[in-house]
Amino acid sequence: EGSSGSTTFAIRFGTLDPGERNGVLGDSSLWWSFTPEKAGWHRFWLDGATSATVAIYRVRDGGLDGLELVARSHGDWQAPGADDATVAIFDAAAEQRYMIRVGQRGERDDAESTLSWEETDAPTWLRYAGRLRVLAPGLDAPGIVATPALAFEDGGAVLYLATFQGVHLLARDAASGALAQARVFDMEEEPKALLWDRSKSRLYALVGCVWRQLAPGGGSRPTLAWEEALGSIGDDVSTCDVRTALLDSTGAFLYHGHAGGVQVYALDETGLTSVQGVAIERFQHAAINRAGTRVYAIDGDSLHAFTRDGNTGELAAAGTVDLAITYARAIAISDDDAYLVALAQSGAADAYQLAADSAVPQHLNTLGAVGNPSWRDAHGECGFVAARNGATAIDGFCRNSAFSAAIRVADEPAKLAATDYVANWQADRFNNYIPEFKSQALATSPDGRHAYVYSEGDILIFERIGHSPPAESADG
Repeated sequence: EGSSGSTTFAIRFGTLDPGERNGVLGDSSLWWSFTPEKAGWHRFWLDGATSATVAIYRVRDGGLDGLELVARSHGDWQAPGADDATVAIFDAAAEQRYMIRVGQRGERDDAESTLSWEETDAPTWLRYAGRLRVLAPGLDAPGIVATPALAFEDGGAVLYLATFQGVHLLARDAASGALAQARVFDMEEEPKALLWDRSKSRLYALVGCVWRQLAPGGGSRPTLAWEEALGSIGDDVSTCDVRTALLDSTGAFLYHGHAGGVQVYALDETGLTSVQGVAIERFQHAAINRAGTRVYAIDGDSLHAFTRDGNTGELAAAGTVDLAITYARAIAISDDDAYLVALAQSGAADAYQLAADSAVPQHLNTLGAVGNPSWRDAHGECGFVAARNGATAIDGFCRNSAFSAAIRVADEPAKLAATDYVANWQADRFNNYIPEFKSQALATSPDGRHAYVYSEGDILIFERIGHSPPAESADG
C-alpha cells in the first residue's frame, strides 16, 4: 500500500493453477493488490529476478474474473539501451483497484527478488491510437500517390493532406487525436508540398513549379479558397522538386530544399523573390532552430550549420561535421535549441549538442538501429523524425515501426537513449496492435500530443505519451 514501497518474495511460492494466465507474461505467478489514493503515473520494477515479467491489471466490476491488462514490462521486446526489462509503468486512476502480477519466464528461479513501486513522471512513449482511411481501396497503387504531404493549421483542429486528388481537409479531435474527413479541395495537379504560414493564417501548396496560396474559410466545416499565387520557382526539374520546405516563424522567408541544395525566397505581399541559392550536393533535409538564428542541413553523410540573417533571410556557412551514421535522412532540433538528432535510413540516430557551439555541433553518441526489424524491413526505411515539445526527446518513424528516444541530460556526458519501440509485429505498451505501414509523410499536432503518419492511403495516429505544452519561439 501507499504511493511507494517494496516487498521481497521468492517465485517458488507462485501459483500454477489450471487455466492461469501464461505465455509471454510467464506463469508460476505471484499477485499483489494495489489501490492508489491519487491519480498519476506509477512505476513497478523488479530487482534480483533474472527471467520474470511484471504485469498490471485493472480490476473491473466483475472482480478477478474481469481483469484488464493495462501495462507490462517488455522483456525481450524492449528497445536496445532501454533499462526497462522488468519495469511496468502505467497511468493509474485514483481509488481504482489494480492487481500486480509477477510471472516467471523460462527456467524456474527460486532466488529472492524485490518488487518496488513509486510515483513517476510520464514516460516518453508512443501509443497507437487508430487510423483513418483517406483514399478508397485501389487508389493507392504504387506511382499514383507520388508525394503525399501533411500540414497543420495553427490550433491543430484541421490537418491538411495533399494527394493526387487534391488537398484533403481533415477535422481533428484534440483529446483523442481522431480524424474525420471533412472535404477535398480540388487542385489542377497533385501538390508536392504543403506549408502553413501561422503569421498570415494561410496554406501554401507547391503545384508544379509554383507556390500557390489558399485561404481557410470559417463555418462548421473547414474550407479552402484560392488566392493569388505566391510565384514560380523556375522551370528546372531539379529545383522544382522538393525535399524540405520551411518558413521562418515570421513568415517572411521560405526555404525550399531540393536535391542540389536550398533556395531562399523572400515572401511579402507581392509574392516570392529569390534571395539566394546554397549548393549542397545530395541534400536530404533541413531544419531551423526555434530562435531563428541557425539552419542545419544534411546531405546523407555530413551535417552543415548555417547562420541565418533575420533581416535578409540569407544563409552563411558556419561549420560542417561528418556524421557517424550513414544514409542520414532527417534531422530534428530539440525544443530548447540545445540538441540535434539525425536519423539514418536504418533507424540509427546521431545525437549532437548545440549549446556549447551551435556552429560546430558536438557529437554525443550514436544510438544503434532501434528494435529488431522483420526480414523484409531489414533496410529500415526510416525517414522522419520529430522533436517533442518541452522535452529533449524525439520520435522516429520507419517502415512498420517507430521509436522514441530522449537525451539523458543528467548523464555525463549527456547521451541519446531509447525509451520506447512500437512495431506491427508486437503490441504496444497499451496492448494495441499496429497494422503494416510505410512512413511516407509526417505531421505532429501543434499541441505536441499526437503524431500523424501517412501510409498508402491511410493516416496512422500515434499518441505521444509524456508530451508537454509547446513553447513559443524567440522571434514569434
